[in-house]
Amino acid sequence: CNIRHHRDDYGYPRLAWSTLASAKFGNHCQAVGMPSYETWAFYHRSHQLEEHWEQTFHQDEKDYPWAKKLDKAVWRGSTTYEGSQYSESLLGETPRGRLVNTSMEHPNLIDAGFHKIIEKFRTQRHELKKQFTLAKRIDSRDMMQYK
Repeated sequence: CNIRHHRDDYGYPRLAWSTLASAKFGNHCQAVGMPSYETWAFYHRSHQLEEHWEQTFHQDEKDYPWAKKLDKAVWRGSTTYEGSQYSESLLGETPRGRLVNTSMEHPNLIDAGFHKIIEKFRTQRHELKKQFTLAKRIDSRDMMQYK
């Protein structure tokens, strides 16, 4: 599990990866998603005082009231995968592939789709477009419309 190459190249908050310090869990990848420094820095540049956080939370509650949010989960992403565990797997066997399949089976619960087919799946793009939901990216503010 090589997490050294994970980076934040986007202008919106996202997760970075960290590995657990303990080796007691075996040889498989022990990466844990956590807010990245870029995420922390973004919010702390624009939210230096407690009042700034309160203003953001108040505005979000006003713009996206809980009662009006869509009652389902949402996810968009590309066909990336963790190579040491899924290098021989079909797309539908990867965690992301399983999520998109579940969304296709239960669209009332999850709105999930690939916005880009990349890496080892690039050569199978035309076949995979027939098997999986391809969807436009969703802006992080638009994701606030979902519970």
